[in-house]
Amino acid sequence: MQLNQISDVTGSAIVVQLRDVHGSVHLTAAPGPQPPLSPRQLPPHQLFVDREHARAHLDRAWDTRHGTCWVAIEGAPGIGKTALVVDWWHRHPDRWPDGAVYTDLSRTSSDTTLRRWCAALGHALPGDPGQAVELWRTLTYHRRLLVVVDNADPGRADEVQDLLPAGAGCAGVVIGTHGWTRLVARGGRLVRLSPLDTGTVSGLIARLVDRPLPSATLDAAAAAAGGSPLLAGLHACLLALAHPDDTETLSMPDTVERALDLLPEDTVRAAAQLAAHPGPHLSADLAAALWNMPSAQAVAVLGTLTVARIVTDLGDHRYTLPGPVRVALGRRLADTDRAQTIDRVARFYRLRVAAADLALNTWRWRADEQGLEEAEQAQQAEEKVWFSTKGAAMVWLDDELDNVVALAGLLAEEVRVELWYIAEHIATYVNHRKPWAAATVLYRLGMEAALACGDQVAIALMHQRAAVITADPDDRRAHLEAALDTYRAADHPEGVCSAEQSLADHLNRGPGRCGGAVLRLAGGAPGDRTGPRSRAHPPQTRREPGSDGPHGRSRHRLRRRPPYPLGFGIPGHLPGHPDGAGPAPDADPHAPGARHRTGAGDAGAADTAPGPHG
Repeated sequence: MQLNQISDVTGSAIVVQLRDVHGSVHLTAAPGPQPPLSPRQLPPHQLFVDREHARAHLDRAWDTRHGTCWVAIEGAPGIGKTALVVDWWHRHPDRWPDGAVYTDLSRTSSDTTLRRWCAALGHALPGDPGQAVELWRTLTYHRRLLVVVDNADPGRADEVQDLLPAGAGCAGVVIGTHGWTRLVARGGRLVRLSPLDTGTVSGLIARLVDRPLPSATLDAAAAAAGGSPLLAGLHACLLALAHPDDTETLSMPDTVERALDLLPEDTVRAAAQLAAHPGPHLSADLAAALWNMPSAQAVAVLGTLTVARIVTDLGDHRYTLPGPVRVALGRRLADTDRAQTIDRVARFYRLRVAAADLALNTWRWRADEQGLEEAEQAQQAEEKVWFSTKGAAMVWLDDELDNVVALAGLLAEEVRVELWYIAEHIATYVNHRKPWAAATVLYRLGMEAALACGDQVAIALMHQRAAVITADPDDRRAHLEAALDTYRAADHPEGVCSAEQSLADHLNRGPGRCGGAVLRLAGGAPGDRTGPRSRAHPPQTRREPGSDGPHGRSRHRLRRRPPYPLGFGIPGHLPGHPDGAGPAPDADPHAPGARHRTGAGDAGAADTAPGPHG
């Protein structure tokens, strides 16, 4: 038997040539790849009332569109903007057969959003942010897709614009509280939602409570809701929890406070601890760490809080607290409890980010070895591995980046040393994902924390991190030279090698530089055997007995330390990074002290990093 493959303009086929055939011959084609499912990412469709006028406005915007349909929906928080879009989608699913994608920019970044949306449509996102926007426009040009951008900030209008689809069969909806009239100038439509009338709110509360309510109580609850469906739901929750005999005399001066009064004291205290977390959302694992209980038990407590409308379940074991609830809970948290909660939040992220960074790059040395040891001990205590693959680590950091940035702001106010630990551990992720805006905030605050605690190694590390996000070559060189000076002052040979390598790479790749820059860095010349060795031949070291470094490592004394006198001091701030500009190609994006190795990575996490040798 002989197999031949032939092809023509219509495709290819397998031809089987047989000399003698005895019996039956059965040929079965191998199953092809399954097409990706159309995304259905909008929140659940729940009870929805009124808004006929707003729905008609959306329908007119769709029917009279010229090209892509862009709509901005404005209104107060909790007024029902997202619910309106969800209801519109469920009324007309045939308009967008390719699905609906959704993002909440209060909980995730635009870069992460593009990555998830492209993946949902079956395409991997390129590393260059500019190419990512181009790919997104290409993917949406011939599709019929509904794109919803929730909690959009008008100060980030250009980022929001990049998320909108490009196809004439698509609709892009931007949801925000104010400031989106600019979308009208670009061909979009604007829908403003006003508060619901009192009669509609009364009907909504009556439908949510499963028993008849006295008219006076119902009218008081409707008036206190102020036309907000969200507050109407909280009032209904309070009335449902109250004893039937108490509803006639129940007043509504503060619905949230009264709802909390009806809950057990331990439950309220647990919810108040969640309110101390500064991020836009939280995971069940963080709640378990705050409450010092197993994750399964924490999920049960979060379920109780969800039923009581204290927290909102976002799915995938993630939760958020509505604004009024967070404020009320914050007033109930004692100062001692708040301090303890911040300690636990800081420790949680320090250990998790350290473990994620270790999963992404196992080779580089780290200043916070104590954090790595505690992370390992915590995983042993839980009898599970937090990040078994690089992909899992990258996904977790994608989800938590906004929380990490918010926590950095809180730790900066508290002047906590954990801030520079976290900023250092997230470096490998920054190298791969390149979230420049978040990295600028983290490294600036990390530098402030390092200066406040006076740790010279921490200061040097933050200078190296600052060099990664600095666009100006002179500022980048100043940071790298300051890092080298500081490592030398701290008598830290690993850091010296790392800073020398970074500075040499910067000079080699800079404009107008030649290959002899590595030798000139140490005062040598091409052909000078006294200059620093190549990466393949590291400087020889010897271990000094009984010398333990300040960060849990054994220190090494270099037999030969090339002279490189620098006159730079240690700047107390990071140079500003221009909006929309990433670091120049010659910036060293890697963590100090990493060794080279190659291998197959996943989730965009490469296995290569610079060596520690200058």
